[in-house]
Amino acid sequence: AARKGGLAAVHLRDEAGGVRPGRPGVLSAIEEMIDVARRAEARLQISHLKIAAPFGGLEPERILEPIEKARESGLDVTVDQYPYDAGSSPLTYLIPGRFKSGFGVRNEYRASAGRAELVQACRDALSQLGPEKILIVMYPEKTHLEGRTLKDIGELENRPPAESLTDMLLEPEAPMGVYFHQDMRVVLALMTRPYVMTGSDSRTVPLGQTQVHPRAYGTFARKIRLTRDLNLMPAEAVIRSMTSLPAKKFGLTGRGRLEPGKIADLAVLDWAGVNDPANYQNPHQYASGLVHLFMAGRLVVENGRPTGLRNGQVLTGGGR
Repeated sequence: AARKGGLAAVHLRDEAGGVRPGRPGVLSAIEEMIDVARRAEARLQISHLKIAAPFGGLEPERILEPIEKARESGLDVTVDQYPYDAGSSPLTYLIPGRFKSGFGVRNEYRASAGRAELVQACRDALSQLGPEKILIVMYPEKTHLEGRTLKDIGELENRPPAESLTDMLLEPEAPMGVYFHQDMRVVLALMTRPYVMTGSDSRTVPLGQTQVHPRAYGTFARKIRLTRDLNLMPAEAVIRSMTSLPAKKFGLTGRGRLEPGKIADLAVLDWAGVNDPANYQNPHQYASGLVHLFMAGRLVVENGRPTGLRNGQVLTGGGR
């Protein structure tokens, strides 16, 4: 990748602040990838940086230190972050890798003896992140359980949450979970660094269909609102984290800055009116504050309403 001008964009193998043998897991994972990038002479992008539970008393400055040292040494290291204290992944996120097959569970753990081992793994996981902190979303086989916590589901089914979790993991494809495993104080501390991009780590979903993480609707508006209301960083720095910083990193030529000769992607915002009403109970709510939007010079949103013009195009990253 480095020889071709590409980059390594990685999901860290461990995001927890709790101490694995010897060191905090997230810190070891960051240092490992910086070492890989340095030896490969590759640019590095660390995806959705966080400190996840168990926290182990790890402070944000500790995980930023190796990133900043690497940058000072000349290594091109950047990160991205979503501005929420909860993440979302398939429920297989909770169990060790030996149990997994894609987004499901390996066949040997579906029989009685293997299932007992899986139940124990679920108990261990729930001892680290309580069932009240795990919200079930996107569960097509049992939509009546969407929007409920594992604690609620255990009470509804009158059995231990680990048993309910095991059954969900044994579906052909495990449902998605939302995990309240972060500290908002840490999220805000990571947010303001000049090498931190804004990213939703989400997908587009049809309006009103299934339960989703609110970041599918509110990520960018939420970062504007938080930094504006808490006076965390200047407006131009917030916008840069969403535009020119990622455009430059991923080689999106002609985009990300308002300059003569650049492609005219223009968003006109009512800055004071930017808000993110999407929440965990009712995520299907559009953000507010967008007045006009031009895509490649053509007006696609006017006075807050789509014009009907479709002017998007596939973007492909270039080299350096």
